[in-house]
This record gives sequence, structure tokens and C-alpha cells, in this order.
Amino acid sequence: MNNVGILRDGFFHKMTYDDFDAVVKVHLYAAFNTSRATADYFREQQSGALVHMTSTSGLIGNSAQANYSAAKRKSAAPTPPTLRRSDGAP
Repeated sequence: MNNVGILRDGFFHKMTYDDFDAVVKVHLYAAFNTSRATADYFREQQSGALVHMTSTSGLIGNSAQANYSAAKRKSAAPTPPTLRRSDGAP
């Protein structure tokens, strides 16, 4: 389960690259690292479940949270295709 995140709120036209980058990196790297750490185990046992938390900000946006919204939107579905079964089963 991945429930990692940070906020660096700010209106888009005032947001710094550092604030945007920090939020996106924490959210997306957490999703990647969680998925990657479990990938070998899940493939070996041919089952497993990843749970990545998101929020309504990622789905519909929120004032002064462009970076958070973008990061949460992407972290809603980060599971790489290589973790899916090759026989087509879910």
C-alpha cells in the first residue's frame, strides 16, 4: 500500500519549478518504488495487489494545487504492464 504524499500549494502562475518537481517526484517515485519492490514477489507467486492512494484533487483538481493534482492523477494508475499476467487473465 502506498499512501505517500506532500503538498506545496501555490497558484500555477506563482509556482516554482522546485515546488512542482518536489510534489511530482514524491508521489510518482513512491508509486514506482512501491510497485517495483513488490514486482518480483507478485510475479513469482502469480498474484498480488497494489493499492495506490489518490484523492479528488487528482480527479477533478483543486485551487492552488496544480502540482498535487497532476501527481495524484498519474499515481492513480501507475501499475506497469509487465506486472500483468501474460495469459490475459486479470
